[in-house]
Amino acid sequence: MLEELKKLRDIGAQKIYEDTHISLKYVQSIIHESFEGLTKVQFMGFVSILEREYSQNLSGLRQKGIEFFDEEREENKIDSTVLRVTDKKKNFTSVYIVIILLIFAAAVYYSFGLTQEKSLHKKIDNSAINSAKKKIEKNIVIIDENSSLTEPLVTEQNITISQESNQSVVEVITSEIEKIVPTKVIAVQNGESLIIHARARLWIGYINKTDNIRKQTIIKENLSFDASKEWLISLGHGHVSLEVNAKTTRYNQGKNMFFHYENGELKQLSKDEFRKLNKGRLW
Repeated sequence: MLEELKKLRDIGAQKIYEDTHISLKYVQSIIHESFEGLTKVQFMGFVSILEREYSQNLSGLRQKGIEFFDEEREENKIDSTVLRVTDKKKNFTSVYIVIILLIFAAAVYYSFGLTQEKSLHKKIDNSAINSAKKKIEKNIVIIDENSSLTEPLVTEQNITISQESNQSVVEVITSEIEKIVPTKVIAVQNGESLIIHARARLWIGYINKTDNIRKQTIIKENLSFDASKEWLISLGHGHVSLEVNAKTTRYNQGKNMFFHYENGELKQLSKDEFRKLNKGRLW
């Protein structure tokens, strides 16, 4: 057994949980070298917390965990390859079924279209006008004030009427279009934003200070927050870029990072500052 693990076991899983607020089941998995219930990102983040909390060098434990997760990844690759070969045969049957269904749907649609066209040649009633109104209302566009409108709000494709339709009905629909289509586009202002861009798999713990809801997750790319609320954020590593109101700050640190966001401002915190705002907890 590693000497560094012996020291952690002497401290005890319960005491470690109380000091660090790492889930008790994860603490037990780490000190007993049972990594099956952990991801590599979680494991690396928790080991970093233990090193800082107890001023220990856990490089031996870290290396053992890395070897475990690397072996697990290789086994998953092999299993994935076998599954792809097996599923490939099944996919051919699925393709044939889809093709048959598409042919059948096209035939039904064509037959239905011919029936509808014959009916439209004979009569166009108020339902055509009502349908046109609904289509027009759906084409009222709201755009950002910085963008430009490149297409007309209403085109000939909005309403399809047989060339042999009654001319007076067409004139009525045209009149309704002029009443419904607005003369200008409504602009929408850009709001505040808070986005974390991860450059590697990242464990994130975040606390909504507005309603005291605490959550954690692992991301590979981006995570957006409601910028109207107050947040406490803990990161498993610092290889990230933080975007606040379209202004991005890039970090490149291997250790945990802590932040406080409120009223459009993001502030990096020390471990003690984070504890103070989080009722004495590290997480």
